[in-house]
Amino acid sequence: MNDLLLKILSFVIVLGIIVIVHELGHYIAARLMGVRVEVFSFGFGLRLFGKKVGETDFRLSLIPLGGYVKMAGEEDYDPHDLKPYEFYGKNRGQRIFILVMGPAMNVLLAFFIFTVINITGVEVPVYRSYPPQIGYVEKGSPAEAAGIQKGDIIRTVEGRSIKDWEDLEIIIGANANQELPIEYERDGQLLKTRMKLRSISRHNIGDAGIDWDFKPQIKSVTKDSPAFSVGLKVDDILLAVDGKPINYFEIAPVISGSAGKPLQFRVKRGENEFNMEIVPEKVYFLETQPLETLEEAQEKLEKVKEKVKEPDFGISLRDGKFKIISETMAAPPAPKSYQAAAWLTPGEKGIIGIEMAAYSPIIEKRYGLFAAMGHSVNKMIDLVDLVFNAIRKMVVGKLSPKSLSGPIEIATFSQRAMESGFSSFFLLIAFISLQLGLINLLPIPALDGGHLMIFSIESVIRRDFSLKVKNFLMNFGFFILIALMVFIILNDIAKKLPKGWDSLLPF
Repeated sequence: MNDLLLKILSFVIVLGIIVIVHELGHYIAARLMGVRVEVFSFGFGLRLFGKKVGETDFRLSLIPLGGYVKMAGEEDYDPHDLKPYEFYGKNRGQRIFILVMGPAMNVLLAFFIFTVINITGVEVPVYRSYPPQIGYVEKGSPAEAAGIQKGDIIRTVEGRSIKDWEDLEIIIGANANQELPIEYERDGQLLKTRMKLRSISRHNIGDAGIDWDFKPQIKSVTKDSPAFSVGLKVDDILLAVDGKPINYFEIAPVISGSAGKPLQFRVKRGENEFNMEIVPEKVYFLETQPLETLEEAQEKLEKVKEKVKEPDFGISLRDGKFKIISETMAAPPAPKSYQAAAWLTPGEKGIIGIEMAAYSPIIEKRYGLFAAMGHSVNKMIDLVDLVFNAIRKMVVGKLSPKSLSGPIEIATFSQRAMESGFSSFFLLIAFISLQLGLINLLPIPALDGGHLMIFSIESVIRRDFSLKVKNFLMNFGFFILIALMVFIILNDIAKKLPKGWDSLLPF
């Protein structure tokens, strides 16, 4: 229950800040133009409570999925008797200003948050500012299928210049299941290929099966293990095995396949490097077949734990696949320990008694005011490009609408961001606020962009549409938005079901 309450609280805070800032933009602009504001509401539907200040009823409404500002003469007005305090009593320039200020405030909120975080300091992995040189290519991955090799440097993706690993990770993550043109450098020669990315999550996060050359760092050493007996310590970094440089993704299979065979490790401890011989011991375990997504693995893990009480089980990720795997055992598992769950199979491997993580130093970047503002503008330009590129791909059918996320998913992301810390939480607010500002400018009736489209057409034809026509367009747009919201909410639910949309629509 505490988890649910935190999810609801974080969602309300995120959406509340974004919506209130948006509607505040409309409110301030309306008051500046002399337009009477009758209602300022967070949420839709039934009024729960509020307070009337002057001519405006500031209220909280039942459905907290947005908000609105109701201005005098916005929906019901007499075109032959327009009042000076009514929305349509103002000229088109003033009306456009009132409409644009909502999205503009969302963009300004994003800019403000990015700038403040850039000034106060943001922690980032060092490697993300390095040139996008490939340190590891997963077997059977999209990158391997496209001919990408270790040592290659990615230069462009979809014609967009890639200057560092941050650029590369963002564009890959945003293009799940898309085939992208890639330019890369190998031995000074510029080569071209096409890469069909995969999705590693129901959130449609793209993956190519490539990574930076992370070194394995020791996070814990089991007492009386082979590693413990030779003096391997926490925070040691493993550089090579048997004279061959190795990274985090490559070392586990080497150790696993070397039970009883001595391995020569090159170890870095502080500023010193030395060799250490370790002989992996043979152990036994239980595991499932590879699973495609983390959500599927989490569901399977719960089922395994229900049927098999010992040993304990967890989730392993290797070569882009997830597995449910047990703790290691000194003796082969008895049939009764895995026959209860037919999908479990026994196995054996070598271990040296360590837990590892990818070594990724973190630095805190701080900027002066003007540098922070410039960095924020560049970041927002990149995000705007990604958002409109995604919209374009949806329109032409290259990107599935199933990649959209709604209130349920936003609530989940909000909770995770809140648990991650101040910077992550407000960066999420900035990103969603920027998206909301952009989407509101789309020429869809009932959105701010729909009103702007109507005003633009009226300017061209030099006459106003009738109230009847405007109401029809707004109602039609509202119907589209409701239908889209229903789809997005169902899509959020489908992402959490075992078979996705097939669970909702089995026929």
